[in-house]
Amino acid sequence: MRIPAPLFALGAAAAIALAGCSGGGSAVSPSGSGLMGVVQHPNYQMPHVNNALSMKNLTTLLSSKQYVSNDAGCGTGALIYASQYYTNAVQIYKQAGTNQSPCATVTTSMVNPQGMNVDTTGNLWVANTGASNVVMLKKGSTTISKTLADSGQYPVDVCIDSNGNIYASNIITTGGGPGSVSEWVKGKGTPKNLAIPNNAKVLFCALDNKHNLYVNYIDATTGTGAMVEFVGGKGTAKLTAVTTGFGGGLEFDEQNDLVGNDQLGPTTCTYELPSGTGSCKTDTGDALGLTITSSGKDVYVGDASGGSLYEYTYPGHVLKDTITTGLGSSSPPFGLAADPGVEL
Repeated sequence: MRIPAPLFALGAAAAIALAGCSGGGSAVSPSGSGLMGVVQHPNYQMPHVNNALSMKNLTTLLSSKQYVSNDAGCGTGALIYASQYYTNAVQIYKQAGTNQSPCATVTTSMVNPQGMNVDTTGNLWVANTGASNVVMLKKGSTTISKTLADSGQYPVDVCIDSNGNIYASNIITTGGGPGSVSEWVKGKGTPKNLAIPNNAKVLFCALDNKHNLYVNYIDATTGTGAMVEFVGGKGTAKLTAVTTGFGGGLEFDEQNDLVGNDQLGPTTCTYELPSGTGSCKTDTGDALGLTITSSGKDVYVGDASGGSLYEYTYPGHVLKDTITTGLGSSSPPFGLAADPGVEL
């Protein structure tokens, strides 16, 4: 049995075919002439079969025991998490200092991790794309404490509301069908499914302070980025005015304005919804993952092509720090998350 390489939703993940580079797999071919332009953008690659996705290695990744203790050298200060799709890892950095080295690395049971989020208690939630699940780790820990099965889906981002409901945006199904959103009510049980009409690929999610869920995706007709809202995180998708070339990470700031990346800009934009006109700042490389610190004064942006993690002032977008240690073009940061600890 061949395990297909899941679709890279983010950064180099913006390719339009499912697996198919080895073993005779066939490509998914959504409609929309603009889609090919996305594939051919220099920051993107077509999916390839990663050795870590062989049946033998996948079984080992999912069943091996964890040998690194909780809070492995990361202390109690604020942390930044960066997922590495290609190398099946999550790097953990302290926010203090410049060009920090990782204080810990999560590898066990990580299979193509992508989007991440941190809940109000500091737990890290990871969209574990290649394993079709969402996993939770306590702050600074390298041990998985909880797993939510997202059967039949490739989750690429995760969002949590203050009621404990967990949402995962699924780029496509494991069979190559349209993307969607999975919802675990109170973080338990079998997920409900929220449909996004006419999508070629579903990408990132974000929740505002009223529990309204926003999800960006690639429109199957136009081949460009669009965004929908689920009022209260429920019901039917409502199209918003926000459009992008190819959507990147999303997060709401302290003023409840939406902050989002456009990977094809590359830009980081702030939107005062319902306006679809953003105030945009230029980034370096492939602006993929995004997270805002607990103070709201800094934003981290991951470059999924060059392999660096940039810290900018927010909203001024003045570069403060560049993290390269533990990263690189072969192991770039895809998803980012900042915990709500005290910034040192």
